[in-house]
Amino acid sequence: VGVVQLATFNNINCVASETNLNDKDRIKLWNACKVKTPFCNNIFAPQCNCAILIMRQHNYTKLPSMFEKMDALKKVVITKGPLGKLPEGMGEAMKGLAWLEVDFNRLEMLPGSLDKANNLLYLYAAWNNISKVPLSVWQHRRLRHLDLSTNRIDQIPENTNLKDVATFYMSNNSISKLPSNF
Repeated sequence: VGVVQLATFNNINCVASETNLNDKDRIKLWNACKVKTPFCNNIFAPQCNCAILIMRQHNYTKLPSMFEKMDALKKVVITKGPLGKLPEGMGEAMKGLAWLEVDFNRLEMLPGSLDKANNLLYLYAAWNNISKVPLSVWQHRRLRHLDLSTNRIDQIPENTNLKDVATFYMSNNSISKLPSNF
């Protein structure tokens, strides 16, 4: 297990240690953090965290486990790369997440736990390989903007509840029938 010092903030050393990642990948993930938060939950237990993560034109096929430990994330933008899967527990780990943008990847599904991200307002997952969307996404109570265009989605469940969604994009999918409540 390698340990890499990522940053120092007022004598707090931010390090990343993880197997299966080389030093360059650890540093790349940390450098994608645009708003670093060293005192996120407890001022007496400083830790390195991130509020806004923006990664464009990346080479990750799966995100490192340190990503799920970034529980201060409010905005995540991971676009234009070969990402095939998001962590299943992402919604539970990032309850304050408001913006998730994962366009132009190779995602095949979205995590079922996104309903646990209670503040999620924006979900952009266009230009992927998504064929099934968890019911929890179709019934998310706070979601206001949903873009699932240019995927492989063939149906929208009948018990969908998107009444508060202001913008909804589903073009370039294979949907043959809309739910009766649309």
